[in-house]
Amino acid sequence: MSMADPVGNDTSEALAGWQGLLQSIVDQSPAAIHVKDRQGRYLLVNRRFEEMHRLRACEIVGKTDAALFPPEQAARRRILDQAVLARGCAQEDEEASAIEDDPSTFLTVRFPLLGAQGRAAAICGMSTDITERKRAEDALRRSEEEYQSTVEDALEGIFRVSLQGQMLTANPAFARMLGYEWVDELLDRMTDVRRQLYVRPQERDLIMSALLERGTVEGCELQLRRKDGSSLWVAISTRLVRDAGGQPLLVETFASDISERKRVEAELKRHQDHLADLVAERTAELTQAKEQAEVANHAKSAFLASMSHELRTPLNGVLGFAQILQTDPNLTQRQRLGLQTIQRSGEHLLALINDILDLAKIEAGKVDLVEAPVQLSEFLRVVADIVRVKADEKKVRFRCDTPADLPAAVRTDERRLRQVLLNLLGNAVKFTDQGEIRLRVTQLDRGSGTALLRFEVEDTGVGIDAEHLETIFLPFEQVGQAARRASGTGLGLAISRQLVRAMGGDIRVQSHAAQGSRFWFDIRLSVVGQQLPDGAAYAEVVGYEGRRRRVLVADDVPANRAVLTDLLGSLGFVVDEAEDGEALLARARMACPDLVIADIVMPRLDGVQATQHLRRTPSLEAVPVLLVSATVSASDAERHVAAGANAFLPKPIDVRQLLQRVGDLMELHWTHAPPA
Repeated sequence: MSMADPVGNDTSEALAGWQGLLQSIVDQSPAAIHVKDRQGRYLLVNRRFEEMHRLRACEIVGKTDAALFPPEQAARRRILDQAVLARGCAQEDEEASAIEDDPSTFLTVRFPLLGAQGRAAAICGMSTDITERKRAEDALRRSEEEYQSTVEDALEGIFRVSLQGQMLTANPAFARMLGYEWVDELLDRMTDVRRQLYVRPQERDLIMSALLERGTVEGCELQLRRKDGSSLWVAISTRLVRDAGGQPLLVETFASDISERKRVEAELKRHQDHLADLVAERTAELTQAKEQAEVANHAKSAFLASMSHELRTPLNGVLGFAQILQTDPNLTQRQRLGLQTIQRSGEHLLALINDILDLAKIEAGKVDLVEAPVQLSEFLRVVADIVRVKADEKKVRFRCDTPADLPAAVRTDERRLRQVLLNLLGNAVKFTDQGEIRLRVTQLDRGSGTALLRFEVEDTGVGIDAEHLETIFLPFEQVGQAARRASGTGLGLAISRQLVRAMGGDIRVQSHAAQGSRFWFDIRLSVVGQQLPDGAAYAEVVGYEGRRRRVLVADDVPANRAVLTDLLGSLGFVVDEAEDGEALLARARMACPDLVIADIVMPRLDGVQATQHLRRTPSLEAVPVLLVSATVSASDAERHVAAGANAFLPKPIDVRQLLQRVGDLMELHWTHAPPA
């Protein structure tokens, strides 16, 4: 076979020129290219292959996959190479990066290079980066799954109709609403919703006209036809779905059954002339309605409590990384103060979120107090720093008076006490435009192992009229100017009074309009004898003594896994990750970890169920398990430990508490950074 001479007539120069040209083409290729002989030894790699594996060609050529990559990956590559040699044709495969900290995914095409007799003499592989495509596909799949799950589990009816009137999709709730046992039966029958579904077809015409004009129709009440021909009153909200080009695509509708409400309205209308004769009957119905309202209120409380996990999960990432970043010794003072502000503000935001959840617990008569030792001066300093920022914004003076005779440490529910003080101080800032705000803590008396402390918040703000001094403690009750009321929920004082009463005290108030206010409460706390370790002690941990330990972290939220992976990885642990309980069990069987840290709420198999499976697996039954969750209560912790866990931590995770639990469970001796 002849070829043109790119550099001259001399054959050697021509061959060298072509080799240089081919090498340039291979090296400039955006794909990672490699060539192996039949024994799996690398003969050639290009620059992209070197970059992909962070190795130089001289470190690769002549070696096999077994010498370069982890055993599992090397074995898989060898199997694929042998398949190419055996079949004599190209093979495609998706493979993850061999670099531990590189999440990339590559599509590799392997094909044989034929020798003189047409026999495969070598294998060529070309890998292209498909990471972004895979992420997009995964994101789309998750989005579709979440939407489908929401639709399937919804209590209200949801259905989609084409512009021509054919029903495209419906959820089980809507099928049941219309008397159909199966969704497929409804979709097969409903080919013209105008004629078959709407009792008054002209209402469908009016809705379509409004949709084409405005895009949505809210709160429309009308009658639909059920399978047996009877009518059903519904309240619907409808929107027009458009394609990427803005053209109308289909109509999506949400329907709620209001037949019972309509029936009651009709009955009241029919009997309005005989109201006197129906008083007893109406009283009974109203009593039943009251009971139903109370049931609904309890359901609301249960729903709010279940939302605790979803509300706290994002804050876990914020507070977790804020604590981790503070351990960096290279931070400037400004950066360190900024991170401390982020952490304290995040903790304050968590307390505000808890207000709504606390109301549900208080209404149910369940207020959990989790007491632990608290360093009093540090606790008051943190509270003061948070409030001082707000006071400085309004150019109002803030003072924190803490006499020297206060106990160094006490036992109390730190989060609840901080919640009460921040609420009282936040109100003081809100209603004070000039003058001073003061937090004063005094010791009224000291008993055997206890101290009676008074916490006072005093301001020079607008004050409160005498007739409102008790109503301000009612839920959703707010007084003062509308502009000031708009910035609150009206729950803070109601919750704070209930919390203080649970601590054994009560909130008192003295106030006069235009002269300021004074709130105070007295609570008796146990005094902790020994000095508590400062929180910075755990922040200075840089590693541990002994062999390298393996920790398996399981959480369905990537950000939560990232917090623990970054923290533990920086301390020398080998960290494996699992996205749910089933993946946890699979990874634990492959590489027996020294510790499992698992979230409780996960899909497919939750943390408690996974723990129970571990305890029934002979090789894993003794592995310590630390469960974490955004659902926090003393009863929850006891129940999870009883299910087989060794310990429990609430979210957002406190780094100090986490390291203390990890050290205890694995009997570690921590190493600390030398003093600055």
